[in-house]
Amino acid sequence: MFKDYYKILEVSQNATADEIKISYRNLAKKYHPDSNIPNFNFNAIMQEINEAYEVLKDDNKRKNYNSQYANELNKSRDLNNKVDSSTSQNKNISQNSDFIIWNGKDIKDFRVKPNDFMSYKAFVKAGFIEDEFETVAESEERLAKSGMLNAYLGVQNINMKYTADKTEFDVSINGFANFKVTVPRNIAREFKEQVKSFDFNFDRNLQLDSISVLFNNQLFYGRDFNKDFLKERFEIASKTITIDNLMFQDAELPEAMNWKDACKYCENLRLLGFSDWRLPTIEELKIAYQHKSKFINIQDYWYWSSTISKNHTSYSWLLYFVIGYDDFDYQYYNVFVRCVR
Repeated sequence: MFKDYYKILEVSQNATADEIKISYRNLAKKYHPDSNIPNFNFNAIMQEINEAYEVLKDDNKRKNYNSQYANELNKSRDLNNKVDSSTSQNKNISQNSDFIIWNGKDIKDFRVKPNDFMSYKAFVKAGFIEDEFETVAESEERLAKSGMLNAYLGVQNINMKYTADKTEFDVSINGFANFKVTVPRNIAREFKEQVKSFDFNFDRNLQLDSISVLFNNQLFYGRDFNKDFLKERFEIASKTITIDNLMFQDAELPEAMNWKDACKYCENLRLLGFSDWRLPTIEELKIAYQHKSKFINIQDYWYWSSTISKNHTSYSWLLYFVIGYDDFDYQYYNVFVRCVR
């Protein structure tokens, strides 16, 4: 049965001998029996790591393995292309691209998260010590391995729904990454139970190049995905602030207005293509105030809520964003508006 030795050693297919050696040593240290990692079968894991290293450290063995690796890659693609080869997006995967990967693992904290992706990329890259003997390609590969997207997009919360007649899963990750993956019925149940993350591979233009997962020593590829979802995600992050399940407006904010106009404004708002904006309740405004530091565009003044006074229907509740004080007042006063969905 074929094994992905590059995946096991956590290196790319183009990794140098030194990179393979370094990764092997790090893994050997990580999975040493004296490690504090619970619930691991260290012997089984190290057996696979040693097996992979014995092949990849030897030039001749690695050359023979690369031929098998390419054949297995083609088999996996052919399997996934059978369902709909005309729309499959994984058939043109570039083997020479420098990937930036999101897999939701080994989350690092880079402390700042600029809304613009390019400034975020520049920030991470600036943290590296430059090496005069390092090529641009090697530098970018190091950047790809830095965990930048894991820090930004976070852990993957996977929801999968299987359609037996089509032998495919509809997969949704964190509510914003959606795709399909073909899985034979005889392993579909185990696939759903055991797969905990997918590899999202992005090219230099920040387009999603492929989605894949290694299961039972076989690569499965996602299809029918939005190649520009990352750019759209950053655009959303630049214009909104998400707190729990609430998305607050943080761009294109209007001038102060009365309460009825504020209600109409939110109902008619079409920010980022969303049409379900509304005026927040007083409790939702309090949540926004508690996370005030997250907002880029903020006016330290009163904000309208949709909550109407129980005793005076011509009064509505407001929140003072300077100190978080709430009060109700006449609906004809002009104060600021921040919509929510």
